[in-house]
Amino acid sequence: MNNNNNNYQPYTPNRPSQQQSSDDAYRSVYQHQQYNEYGFPVQAQAQGQMQQQPQQVILVQAETSGMAVASMIIGILGLLGLHMCGAFLIGIPLGHLALNKIKYSNGRIGGRGMAIAGLVMNYIPAIGIGLIMLFSVLLRGFTSTLTR
Repeated sequence: MNNNNNNYQPYTPNRPSQQQSSDDAYRSVYQHQQYNEYGFPVQAQAQGQMQQQPQQVILVQAETSGMAVASMIIGILGLLGLHMCGAFLIGIPLGHLALNKIKYSNGRIGGRGMAIAGLVMNYIPAIGIGLIMLFSVLLRGFTSTLTR
């Protein structure tokens, strides 16, 4: 296999003429480029002031509030029939504390929907038990006036 190619030139990595020309081209493009304190290039305005490039925004998923999850779980258990042990007395304050913590976290903590769902599910048995107690007191007072 004889390969006689007359266009073959050996590679010489540091030829002075090519190296200098590529450095000059690099300098001509980046010679006047300036960077801000974050390493982003800035553009010069007409009056000589520097304008920053937009900064990169990194989105981070908010962590879910544990109090919101606990309030929702207690609310689900209350709707399933465990409201007689008074679990809603724990679930309602947890839901309100979770909403307050989420509100003032500036988006770092999530779970607002779970906290609201927990509050609704905890208030339903609380209002139901309150109405049952009210009717039993009224019924007892009404029956005691009939028996006299």
